[in-house]
Amino acid sequence: MVKIQEIRVVDLDTKSFIKEKAKEISDMVGSELAINALSGGVDSSAVTMLGHKALGKRLKTYFINNGLMRRDEPEQIVSMFKELGVVVEIVDAQDKFFKALAGITDPEAKREAITQAFYKDVFAKLVRERLQNY
Repeated sequence: MVKIQEIRVVDLDTKSFIKEKAKEISDMVGSELAINALSGGVDSSAVTMLGHKALGKRLKTYFINNGLMRRDEPEQIVSMFKELGVVVEIVDAQDKFFKALAGITDPEAKREAITQAFYKDVFAKLVRERLQNY
């Protein structure tokens, strides 16, 4: 069960928070491998940096290119994280996303198709393949 705890801004010590969360990640993963997907957004970027701090090279980070990004954005994100010491591999999954979106015009249906393509067709398969080779 997940414990929910409010953190008030006046009580926030970012260095302690980062250290605590990195330790939690390290304790949870142990000596094993962890895999994460990076979109370049705030949430996945924060998770990637915390995971990298906790696990170093035992964190395998992937940017899933769904073909819906701005020109050169995947390469820019990978380059930015490389400067931070995080190796990110780009996975080209454009065809899978375009196929999932074919013929869909409703915005909510598009969002669901993208979500399903990501979790069922792309990321789940990537995790299974990488863990088999570990």
